[in-house]
Amino acid sequence: MMILNGLLKLLVSGVALASSPGAITTLEGLPLEIGEVDYVVDESQKLSFETIKNLDASKWSQSSDKTFEIPRGSVWFRFTINSELRLPGIIEHRWNIPIDGATLYHHQGAEWIPIKPIRGFAPMFPVELSSGRHDFYLHLQNCRSYTMKTRLLISSAFRTGEDQYTGRDLIALLYGITIALILQTLAWFLLYRRSYFIYYITYSLSMLGILAIASFHLQNFMQWFWNLLFLTNAASIFSFMSSALSLRRFTPKIYYAMMVLLAAMTALIAVEITLGRLMPWFVPQIGIYGLSIAAAITRQRQGYKPAAFFVAGWTILTIGFLINAQAYAAHVSVVWRYALYIAFVAESVLFAVAVGFKARLSETQITAENANAFKQMAKVFYPHQLQQIRSGQELELTMPTGAGEACVICFDIVGSSKINHEKAKDFFRAVFRRCNEAMDQDYDPQNLVASGYRVKEMGDGFICSVGYPFKAPTGSMANDALQLSLRFVEIFTEEVASFAYHEPLYCCVGLAMDSILGFYPAGGTKSYDLYGRSIILANRYEAMRKVIFSDHLSASVLILQERVYYSLDRSARDGFVTYKLREHGSVVRDDPAAENLYYLEVNAAEAPVVITMTKSA
Repeated sequence: MMILNGLLKLLVSGVALASSPGAITTLEGLPLEIGEVDYVVDESQKLSFETIKNLDASKWSQSSDKTFEIPRGSVWFRFTINSELRLPGIIEHRWNIPIDGATLYHHQGAEWIPIKPIRGFAPMFPVELSSGRHDFYLHLQNCRSYTMKTRLLISSAFRTGEDQYTGRDLIALLYGITIALILQTLAWFLLYRRSYFIYYITYSLSMLGILAIASFHLQNFMQWFWNLLFLTNAASIFSFMSSALSLRRFTPKIYYAMMVLLAAMTALIAVEITLGRLMPWFVPQIGIYGLSIAAAITRQRQGYKPAAFFVAGWTILTIGFLINAQAYAAHVSVVWRYALYIAFVAESVLFAVAVGFKARLSETQITAENANAFKQMAKVFYPHQLQQIRSGQELELTMPTGAGEACVICFDIVGSSKINHEKAKDFFRAVFRRCNEAMDQDYDPQNLVASGYRVKEMGDGFICSVGYPFKAPTGSMANDALQLSLRFVEIFTEEVASFAYHEPLYCCVGLAMDSILGFYPAGGTKSYDLYGRSIILANRYEAMRKVIFSDHLSASVLILQERVYYSLDRSARDGFVTYKLREHGSVVRDDPAAENLYYLEVNAAEAPVVITMTKSA
């Protein structure tokens, strides 16, 4: 029975080898795929070629294009080719697995000729196929993979060479595009100074390094560098996605999961490099890539538009990887053999668009924030100040500083504390708002001209300067100050009519001309302010209404310092009453030398005084 069983195995193995050779009849039949071969797994890696040739047929197994397990060791294949042509050919084992070496033994005449591969990774052997039968043994040394397929490919050397040239040109083009994108991203980093640009550059460079080593099949000779490139790639992906998509803020669970996987991958690669033992570091790596896709999809659903480009890029790269993996298990066109390269370039383009889109969004956000900031600043600063600040000017240089002269107006609502009405504050705000608008009349940002400048606003009044820091519109501070004061009284009268208070309301305006000083504080918040004798005197002259009228006003009143009065055009002095201070035993505080002041009562029933003035030369 044992003998019969052995003979049966020998017969089955012999039939498999003899009855199913690859048959080459025409060039059009190339490339030819051979799936039915016999194989032996040499776990001890001690079997020599002489031993294999004489190995009992029962030791051989038949594989018909199926996957089989490889614990760890060498694999021997044997197969036959019947050729009706004479041509230089290429035999290739089309399965992309890490091995230490490969040898093809070709039976020519009475001897076996060992042939070394012209490519070590997915080994490729040059053979001269003459008419007739050709027997081969293929030895793959130290296969480091969990599974293998026994697909062999026989091609024309001319066609293979043409494909190789095409592949090189294609790779050169794809590398060129990727490097151009990397340089563009570097330029963006120098321009915008965003960290995710650097992370994307390290990701792209590490991926290019991985593809370059794979293209030249150097991973067996650069194993530690190969591992570090994968680690750098994973770390760059984590950093890039975290920064570009703000994972820690919007998807914290994915962020910390990726961090744990990156730590695990780092530990496994460190053990592999240190001990020289294969470790499954690719498992956490795949997890990092998978979570990156999940993070991009999540952020897209959250409404973050650039994430759509990341989703598309990762999808294309995944498809390219799957196609490329299959390309080493079967014959496909040269373009599909470089599907991973093409997918990586497509992903790089999409990622470049994504980071550019993100930079644009960031720039738009910054522009919007700046616009809002300047919009809010416009409530505090004048347009010419904002324009100068935009141009790089220091705040302290946007307004006049130093000594000058001004005609200062002190406006006060008489008896404001006694106004008993729920809308009293609204009444005050309406008066002050319109008065501020009157001050801004004739504002010229180029020549720094305006009707007035609000120095300070109190609860029931304000102080305004004419002639400093803005020039007077007509060149005459006194005339312009009087005209503006009358406008204030007119506004007040109109608002009183709208307010419809049950008692008459009046205002008092004091005008004084003297020195003034513009300055910014030496420390703290930089706010422009005015100080000087003109401001003090304007307050003092407004307060003289209590001396002149003893708080028994029957109209709104303007009180002028003597210097202001005599600075007016003659026509503008009409209607003012002279108040002789010494005859009444009065004195203006802080102006003891003053002998006279001048006042004008403006009745609500009468139209305000209109003064016609011309701009002085």
